[in-house]
Amino acid sequence: MELHGAHGYILCQFFSEETNRREDEYGCSLQNRYRILEEIIDGVRHNCRQDFQLGVRLFPKGVVSKQRKRQRWLSAT
Repeated sequence: MELHGAHGYILCQFFSEETNRREDEYGCSLQNRYRILEEIIDGVRHNCRQDFQLGVRLFPKGVVSKQRKRQRWLSAT
């Protein structure tokens, strides 16, 4: 089974600073934004056999906002 966390699907929206505006345990910090993935993986692992193969497709674009990228680039130059 593969969890799709890329290309704008719901998991990707949780991961992105640009689309995730939540102020609860699933928003703000990178750790919080990835919390949903950890919980899904834990749930699958709890309910499936040990040898069940689980993959996750991720796409890094959008995880860090354009403004942060620009700030990092400017501080590096």
